[in-house]
Amino acid sequence: LIQNAANDDKKVNPYYRNDFQEGFIHFPNNDPLAAVIRYDLLKEEMQVLLKGNSYQVLQDNVKVEIDDISFEKFNYLDDNKVINQGYFEVITDSKENPSLLLLKKHFKEKKTDLRSEARGFPAKYIDRSDYFLKFGKYRPAILVPVKTAEFASHFNDHAGQIEEYIKNEKLKLKKEADLIKIVNYYNSFSDTAK
Repeated sequence: LIQNAANDDKKVNPYYRNDFQEGFIHFPNNDPLAAVIRYDLLKEEMQVLLKGNSYQVLQDNVKVEIDDISFEKFNYLDDNKVINQGYFEVITDSKENPSLLLLKKHFKEKKTDLRSEARGFPAKYIDRSDYFLKFGKYRPAILVPVKTAEFASHFNDHAGQIEEYIKNEKLKLKKEADLIKIVNYYNSFSDTAK
């Protein structure tokens, strides 16, 4: 853990769930540690409150639970195809080492209006979340494409099966419940090939 600097911009609330929440930090090979935690979306860091001071969690292979929601740090490809690292809400994790995970990335997105800024009003930040697919342990997570053919192409040898499943079941790639069905479907037949 390393101590954090104070938040410079008091007008922007960069936190998921606004303030510190009770939760757990799961270090590898240790019992969960009960802690008071918050997730700073702008800095991409988990913060722990100890004796009135805020510290950030530096270790990568740590799971963090806030309000029964599990977060893990993964590498991911951003919009510019650059690999970054950040925390994701793990949506599907039904068993040990699944072939595919569905992840949800929470963001604070800066919206600027030039006319408002010219009059001295600060930029606004809005909450946003996107879904990502995480294939295997070592590949970076990728943003879920909105077009079915592009989405299915990420499944390599199973692209045809996935595309057919989406069509037959009338699934939408923007709906979390439908994405969960696709991930579970893929994991069901990719597990038999292991």
